[in-house]
Amino acid sequence: MQVHGMTMASGMEVFYSWLMGFAWAALFFVLMLLPKSGGKQNGMVWLPLCLLGCECVFAVLAGVFSLIHIPVGAASIGTGSLVVSAGLILYMRKPRGDCGDGSISILSGRPDTKLYIQSYYWRKGDVLLAGALAAFAVSFFLYRFCGEYAIAYATNDPADRLSAAMHIVTEGTAIYTWPNMYFGHTSNALFIETLRPVFPGHLFFRAFEIKDVFNLWLGGLLFHSALRRFSDLRSARVAFFALTFIYVLAFPLSNALFGFS
Repeated sequence: MQVHGMTMASGMEVFYSWLMGFAWAALFFVLMLLPKSGGKQNGMVWLPLCLLGCECVFAVLAGVFSLIHIPVGAASIGTGSLVVSAGLILYMRKPRGDCGDGSISILSGRPDTKLYIQSYYWRKGDVLLAGALAAFAVSFFLYRFCGEYAIAYATNDPADRLSAAMHIVTEGTAIYTWPNMYFGHTSNALFIETLRPVFPGHLFFRAFEIKDVFNLWLGGLLFHSALRRFSDLRSARVAFFALTFIYVLAFPLSNALFGFS
């Protein structure tokens, strides 16, 4: 839709964008609340894993929908994700007294059942690291991408990934060659559709750039999450903080600069 020479998102595109955003948030919170084993868990260890888990669910839904010829997009994946979230909530409802370690109980709609959810603890150092990584990612985005109108990558590799993502957006199928690795392309496509009201028309590539910067932040958190499972000593936490930033400045930053998948 054109308004005064500017491309605007249609009403349905705005609705699907909100649907996908809500479904993403709902699935993330349900995965966080899903009971794990071993008592209270470190929240900053599970936060990036649950974010990655959302993308895994999206990829599975996209693969299944493609095989049975249901169009893949914000509408179908958003609806499917809400169904998955509802199913997980039903799974979390257990009879009274049947509570495993690490869960806390809250009342559900039935007097004979409770909803058991995971309890977490949050280390200040871990939260500080997440904030520092977010500040670095935002600073990188403002420096690298906001000063130019065109895509600002150092290689042509992002063009192939963006083309694959847009193929999913326009054709509605994740499996368009056999075999093809569609996990990252599906995630990029859904991110583009979610941000379509903000970046409509030819500006869709901005959502693609933001997704790469998001991956930069998430990659650092996932690496730190893996390290934190080895030790909780103060000296180890300091070392893990430094190692995480060394890792981010190497592999994830190279991905964001050169656009490698």
